[in-house]
Parts: sequence; structure tokens; C-alpha cells
Amino acid sequence: YPQDIERTVFEADKRIRAHGVSAFAVTHQHEEALIIVAEVQPNLTQQDYDTLIDHIEHEVHHHLQLIIHNLVLVPPKTIQKTTSGKIQRN
Repeated sequence: YPQDIERTVFEADKRIRAHGVSAFAVTHQHEEALIIVAEVQPNLTQQDYDTLIDHIEHEVHHHLQLIIHNLVLVPPKTIQKTTSGKIQRN
């Protein structure tokens, strides 16, 4: 379930914003590929981004046995949400 992946990503590092992770699948070369978009705290260095990516990939694989095809780290308040604060999935 996407919510399990999103929770794993959020819990992986304190620099990931609460309720700021979206996980979904796309078809890539006739196979399903996992895409994750995560909002991160502002003012991170390139080294912070590299460390976060490695850590998130490790945690998702360790806890869920999934491989991330693409992981995108974005500024806060980038992911659209519904009026109730849930991630828009359409």
C-alpha cells in the first residue's frame, strides 16, 4: 500500500516533512516502477540530499523489500493536498 511506503520514508529521517510524502507506481519498460516524492526541510546541502536519498532507499528496501525507481526530494508545500490535508492522488 502507498501509505506503508510513505510512512517508511517519513520515519527514515527527521528532515522529511510529516504528511509530505507521496508514493505511486508507473509503468516503465512494461514493468511497474516505484516513484516517491518527498518534501524535505529547506536549506539542505547537496551532501544532505545525497545522504537522504541513500538512507531512504536503504530503509524502503530493508523494511519493505522494494526498490525505488525514482526518488524526488522537493521543497516544503510542493505536494498538493486536499482541503482535509491528505495527499491528492489524481
